[in-house]
Amino acid sequence: MPRDVKRRIEALSMELVNLISALPAFSERAFSIFDLDDLKAHSTLQQLPVVGVTYDGATPAAGNQATPVARTSGSSTLVTFQFSIILALQYNFAGQEDTKPGAFDLLDEMRFAIDGYQSANNRPWIWAGEKPEDDVSSDGMIFYSQAWRTSVINVGSTNK
Repeated sequence: MPRDVKRRIEALSMELVNLISALPAFSERAFSIFDLDDLKAHSTLQQLPVVGVTYDGATPAAGNQATPVARTSGSSTLVTFQFSIILALQYNFAGQEDTKPGAFDLLDEMRFAIDGYQSANNRPWIWAGEKPEDDVSSDGMIFYSQAWRTSVINVGSTNK
């Protein structure tokens, strides 16, 4: 795992927040969040739709270890970081206009803005899927999440 994990997580999270904030539907309504409860708190204070970016964790990328040339040089590995972008929007019930098609349009806009973008770590963002968050959608609000991954090069220690 990279030594400067906190700095990298913050930079990658803010990169996603900035990419989403640039979309007209989310201007000033995209946040770095801890979890879905945190997004719900932001949702009560903002006009919907709102978006929260949360860190899901990191894993070593399989098969990506380079053997050092000299005993004093460290090895390099790729570490995959995953984030979720959670969309919260108003949901109309039966007898009113269905707002799900609008949600699908917003999810498409987010995918288009992020997919393949590279900046903070010089590696592209890769879309890993999306799903409705049915278990937490209620009270006229519906949530959808998108999972995004990017890899970071980790250079091992030379003090081994």
